[in-house]
Amino acid sequence: MPIAADVSGTHPPCTSAGETHSGSYRPREPENTVLYQVVAWNLETFMASQRQGGGGIPRFVEREFREFLNCGIAACGFLRLKCQVCGGEKF
Repeated sequence: MPIAADVSGTHPPCTSAGETHSGSYRPREPENTVLYQVVAWNLETFMASQRQGGGGIPRFVEREFREFLNCGIAACGFLRLKCQVCGGEKF
C-alpha cells in the first residue's frame, strides 16, 4: 500500500524540478565487501564459541549481525519510491 505524506504544498526535487534520474538501478552488492564476507563466514563459529564459553552475547548483538547480513540484499526486501508528480522511481 503506497504511503503519501503532505509536505505543505512543497514538492521534493525530481525531474519536474530539474533533477535528472539516471534511469538505471545499481545494486550495492554488499555481499562482495570484505566486512560482509568476514561476518558471513565467521558468525556461526563466533556465536557457537560464545555459547560454549558460558554465556553467549546479548540477543540484540546477534540480531544486529543477522540484520547486517540481510541489509542491501534485494531478495530480503527492498523499497520502491515513485514520484506522484513526475513518475520517477528510485529503489
